[in-house]
Amino acid sequence: MPYCVLHPNEVAAFPLVMLHGRTPEGHFTRSSSGTSDAALIGALLDDPAYEDEDDEYMMRQRMHLATVSAAEAALAGLPLIISDVPGLSVLNIRSDSTLLASLNEAHLIEIREAARD
Repeated sequence: MPYCVLHPNEVAAFPLVMLHGRTPEGHFTRSSSGTSDAALIGALLDDPAYEDEDDEYMMRQRMHLATVSAAEAALAGLPLIISDVPGLSVLNIRSDSTLLASLNEAHLIEIREAARD
């Protein structure tokens, strides 16, 4: 499994932790743990097979995720555009890592390294 959903007080199974499902008050309702950027995108999409798909499928899914995220951000008063080049207020869909970085920069998700004993 490329990612897992974390429950309160659960220790992350993988090295990356992502908080997502942001409320208007700024709280996150979900957290997931994954082994890679692709795994975290899969978690956002609720698509465990995402990492195993071809490049075209992954790009279409990143575009879908960015479209939904931009619409949600617009409802909260944060206008974002979708592009494959970096910029201010841009959701960059060029790769999994650039999309995660731009979602993180827009405060739509929060990515952390898992705490280790």
